[in-house]
Amino acid sequence: MLSFEAPKIRLLHSLSIEIETMQAWLQLMKEAAEEADPSGLNCNCEAQHRYLTWRAEKELLRNFLFNGIDKLGSKSFLDYFPEYRCEDGTVNGKRSMVGKSLESRPFGIPTENSLVPYFKAYG
Repeated sequence: MLSFEAPKIRLLHSLSIEIETMQAWLQLMKEAAEEADPSGLNCNCEAQHRYLTWRAEKELLRNFLFNGIDKLGSKSFLDYFPEYRCEDGTVNGKRSMVGKSLESRPFGIPTENSLVPYFKAYG
């Protein structure tokens, strides 16, 4: 006879972890201070657009997932990441952009005066 208790226990455990994660996220949002410095807002907006541009370039469902990305900023993927530019000005599709294991992600640069999103790889 098969026991279904182990999968139920694993499911309940994973749900409790998800609830704890959501509670921690909500607590962080409650404690977060709203950015009021215009230079910090501009810097964060630029970092967000840089990240979205990176993601939109490598996603197959670009128009569905990143609707409106062209309205957020004026820079293109190649403006942010010129190392992917081919001689004819197109994006080098042969160079892998998917799943790189990097020490630090290229779409956020921390500065001294503002909190710019800086995404690190798992480690």
